[in-house]
Amino acid sequence: MTMEFPEDIEIDEDIDLSRIFSPNLKLLCLKYKSIFAGTHDNVDDIYFFDKYKRFFFTFTDSICNIYGDSEHCTIDEIRNTKGDFAFSAPILRSIYVLKGYRKKGLQQELIEDIKRVCEETGEPVVAIADPYIINKSRYENCIYKAWYKFCVDGYSRPPKERWLPQAKAQCKRFKELGFENFIFPEAEITIPPQQFIYVPTTALPATKLAIRTLQTDPSKFSLDLLNDFDINNTTNI
Repeated sequence: MTMEFPEDIEIDEDIDLSRIFSPNLKLLCLKYKSIFAGTHDNVDDIYFFDKYKRFFFTFTDSICNIYGDSEHCTIDEIRNTKGDFAFSAPILRSIYVLKGYRKKGLQQELIEDIKRVCEETGEPVVAIADPYIINKSRYENCIYKAWYKFCVDGYSRPPKERWLPQAKAQCKRFKELGFENFIFPEAEITIPPQQFIYVPTTALPATKLAIRTLQTDPSKFSLDLLNDFDINNTTNI
């Protein structure tokens, strides 16, 4: 993919977009201030900051392929994919909005922006609905201070009585914004009702087919399954 840099965008000298695998994240780096986390040669996570300093969000780069389930394909479908039954997608790990800016539709604005990028590149995006709190957080009025606490003090799930309604609300929000449930094969600490993917209309047919094979059992995506979910299976998401 050839990146076209708008004239009004300034790229920091220390940002090397060639280190990023995901075309979606490359484009988002042109829209938001970003900080990379990873090794010298590879980028693992990228933190993006709203230019008005109201929120940050975190993506994991599309380093590993996600494989479809060939058992849910016809012979003709498999033949038409020519053995290419995997796709890559960055993972939206977290969105944190400063407390003073919540309930103002900022998450929806961000998600719509991400979807526009997906349509431009044809690359899907994975999103996880797993509410969290920043450890030792109080009432930050600076997004960079909140991000610093996020990185240094870590984050965890709130008590179940708070987590459960928040998780269900986030799941419903993703669906309303055009995301679909799917079984994320790499997931270890979440269950299918929390796992979502945005499939752009411009995605390759083989990608759409692979994703469809991970959506064949609707019963696995029932929000009722969250009622019995053990939120204490990890302390760091």
